[in-house]
This record gives sequence, structure tokens and C-alpha cells, in this order.
Amino acid sequence: MAGIDLRYDATSLTQETRNGTFIYDGTAAKFHEWEFRTMVKWQSAEDNRRLQSLSTVIDGLRGEASRIAMDIGYETLLKEDGSGIRKLVDNIKAFVFPQAKAEAKELYQLGHKRNGTMARQTSEPMVSYVSRRRRWWKQLTQLDSSIGLSDTLRGDLMLECANLGKVEKLLVMTSTQNVMEFDLIASALIEQHAKIHVGEGRHGKEGERKPFRPFNKFKRHANLGQHDEEEVEDEDYPDDYDYNEQTGYLAGDTEVDEVCNIDDIELDTFTCLVCQGVDSQEEIASIVQAEVHAYLAWERSAYFGKGKSKG
Repeated sequence: MAGIDLRYDATSLTQETRNGTFIYDGTAAKFHEWEFRTMVKWQSAEDNRRLQSLSTVIDGLRGEASRIAMDIGYETLLKEDGSGIRKLVDNIKAFVFPQAKAEAKELYQLGHKRNGTMARQTSEPMVSYVSRRRRWWKQLTQLDSSIGLSDTLRGDLMLECANLGKVEKLLVMTSTQNVMEFDLIASALIEQHAKIHVGEGRHGKEGERKPFRPFNKFKRHANLGQHDEEEVEDEDYPDDYDYNEQTGYLAGDTEVDEVCNIDDIELDTFTCLVCQGVDSQEEIASIVQAEVHAYLAWERSAYFGKGKSKG
């Protein structure tokens, strides 16, 4: 529950009444946004119009939030000193987050998971990811002010959870001269990877970028061949299959090795270029990309070549 309002949701929409009042039903996902809108509306209103602003806030309450307002009572809510609106916010917050320490612990753990809610999700813009990491720390300190996390460690966690490859992380660290302060890492991520989300939908779920594989990893087992002679001749099998006509078995129980991770190709190319004195980030990125494309083209031709028919 602690990090539900920090999740990335590209389709989230805000519901409002006809007069523009934010509709809130007492859920944790929208509490902080409702609290912000409510307090801004109250503080920005003139003294003689504050009660009218409070009325529009009450009109937008639904479900449990509306019941909490009714329990407080209109006499308390309509106090001109503002204590009523503050009590409404505090009571709803106590209902939404009943155990602040437990919520803070859960939120702290979410911020350290590389593939969790607080990691950059697939097709999420880098600006949105950096903003969520800022709100994560702000909400964490609000729940428990005793939590301490250095600015350098926060920057390192943000870089680790940014869903980047090894070379991309090294380029970010190079641009900041290995200084891991949060603001420096945030600026480098936005500057270098502002459009990384474009065309990223074909990668894995939960923000995990999976290495290229021409086909899924599989195991071969000895299977009883139920084909007649004509059917076996028409079917293509990989070259390393051994078909026994007498027994009707496809022999071989070895496992095909997975294609190596393209991160290794990127890292090797990056290391060679640095050793040769190449310091242009654009040139390094271009050469690394060309090497990866050449590797993928070679692997595709190697795995998708026509097999030899076995009779």
C-alpha cells in the first residue's frame, strides 16, 4: 500500500466534478495528490471565500473519505481558523496509513528493488522515473523522519534501478566523473536518455530488458517417433539431431546453450574504445551499437539457416 501512489501508470486519469473539484474516495493511491490540491485551494483562497472553497472540497469526497468528513461534523469543519480542514486531512491520512512505521519500511524496501515498483518501467520516460524517485524519498521521510539515506546512496540506487545496460551506466558515471550525488545523476540520466522510452515496448515486463535470443531455450529428450517414412522426410530437424530409423527415436538429450548476453558485447567494445583513447560519447555509442547489430545479424543467420532433412 505504501508505494501504490508512486507506481508508473501511463493511462492514469484525474476525475473532477463539473466545477473542477478533485474527486477523492479515500484510497491510498490518490491521497497525496488530493492533500496537495486541497491545501493549495484553502491557502490560496481569500479569507471571505475560504468556507466556499471548503464546500467544494467536501463536494468532491466519496466513499470512506466522505464518511470521515461526516464523522467530524460540519460545526468543526466550518471553523474559520482553518482547524477543520486540517483535522479532515489528518483524519483521512490516519485512515489511509494506519501504521506509519510499517508503511515506511515497505516503501524503503521498494526503493531498493531493481525490478520493483520504483524501478523504471518499460516505455517509461526518464523524466517520469526521476520524478517518481524524488517523490519516493519525500514520502518516505514524511512517514518516518528518522530514516537516513545519504544523497550519494540515493543517486546510486536511482542509477541501478534505471533499467539501463552496463555501457549506458558507465557513460552516465563518466559524465558525472563518478560523482553519485542524486541531482547530478538525475541530470545526466535526463540529458543522455531523454528518448530511451521510444520503441521500448518490445522489451520484457516490469522494466527488465531481456537479451536477444533467436528462439526460446529448450531441452531435447528422446521421443518416440510416430511419423511414417514420408512425414519424417518432409520435416526439417536441426543438424545435430540423430534420427534412428530402426527405433524411431530422435536421440540426443543435450541442452542447447543460450545466446550470450549482448551486454558483454557492449562492455567489451566500450572497454576497447576507452583503451584506445576515444572520449566522444556519441562516437562510443555509435560504434557500440554497430557492433551489437553485427553480432545480432551473425546470430540470426547462424540459428535460422535451413536445416538438413533427416530420413
